[in-house]
Amino acid sequence: MNRADLIGGLMIMGFSLLLIFWIIPTQTASGNYFGLSPVVFPIILSAGFGLCGLGLTLQALRRLKAEGFGKELPVSASNIFFFLLIIGLVLGSVILMDFFGLIYGAPVMIAGLMLILGERSWLTILLTSTVPVAAVYLVVTYVLRAPLP
Repeated sequence: MNRADLIGGLMIMGFSLLLIFWIIPTQTASGNYFGLSPVVFPIILSAGFGLCGLGLTLQALRRLKAEGFGKELPVSASNIFFFLLIIGLVLGSVILMDFFGLIYGAPVMIAGLMLILGERSWLTILLTSTVPVAAVYLVVTYVLRAPLP
């Protein structure tokens, strides 16, 4: 797993840099809410994401230095299938959110990911996929008085 962690950490850092320097500045609407630009919070989250990737990379390098680089990546066909299934679910949910809004797309994504990860209790899936989305909607709409997609 050390080489996989190294590759994953580097990819996370690269994606974080892509978010910070290109995607967020070009895809965020202008304006100020409570004195902050709409790009501030996404950039802070992306920087934290990049720091997590840096930590994963450093940890993998430390382990690889101790154990060596000779081991193969433990990737099987089922790993690739589940990776593609999760990517498909997330992309489908983003498309659903684009057409119908966060209220309908986010619970579908959360419930789908919970099913893929093995959760089988319908009550847990229902509550976990709807309560956080409702809370975010209520806070953003009524407390922050900001638009929500």
